[in-house]
Amino acid sequence: MTLHDTKIITLNLNTGELVETKIPTKVLDPDKVGVKTSEISKEVLEEKNIAISFSKMTDGRAYSLAAKIKEIADGIEIHAIGKINQEICYFLKRSGFDIAHFKFNSEESIFVKEREELASILNPFKKHYQSGKDNSGGLF
Repeated sequence: MTLHDTKIITLNLNTGELVETKIPTKVLDPDKVGVKTSEISKEVLEEKNIAISFSKMTDGRAYSLAAKIKEIADGIEIHAIGKINQEICYFLKRSGFDIAHFKFNSEESIFVKEREELASILNPFKKHYQSGKDNSGGLF
């Protein structure tokens, strides 16, 4: 699979499995779509899966957008694309993303590690302080 002729590795954040799936044609850009319910509804109500693009890894608007979409339409599969890396898998999953598409870097890839290591990246904590969009319970 390619995104602008770059090799992509796709990870199901819920199962921890490497999967083969296409990047959805509907891509939301947090620079253009706000997190108001009315703005999101116009963009996603008829979609089964969408992608949210990260222009930079540290931009929290994509996480907020994913969480809000899960509140409005829980059945939509949300893909993360753009400037993401393995270090944010946990946060992607907790905010409602289902699939992550990573640019392949063979020298630093987590995807060549043992399955237990990958599971610990996706679920580094046994308990959570707050509940998340991944249906995990929290203390509060």
